[in-house]
Amino acid sequence: MLLQFLIEAVIISVIGGLLGIIAGAGSSILLSRISGWAVYISPFSVA
Repeated sequence: MLLQFLIEAVIISVIGGLLGIIAGAGSSILLSRISGWAVYISPFSVA
């Protein structure tokens, strides 16, 4: 029972983290296209 809870918690956390990274990168790309600013997303900013 505890193992199932831990597995579900890890899966939900990983999915949430990936969705957050995608949303952040997508919004910065969208804002760069709207404003004309150059945007660079470094791997260190994601990690």
